[in-house]
Amino acid sequence: MDAADSDLNDRIDAAHSLKYRHYPSITPSMLVPDVRATTIKLIPRDG
Repeated sequence: MDAADSDLNDRIDAAHSLKYRHYPSITPSMLVPDVRATTIKLIPRDG
């Protein structure tokens, strides 16, 4: 695992906001720093 970069988090937030735009009461809670901090990047193991 590796931490996701800020640009990736911004793109994920934008995609999430677009996908769930019909649920305006839920979307903001998914875009807060604590939730963004849980985004990870999976890196395959060698061999």
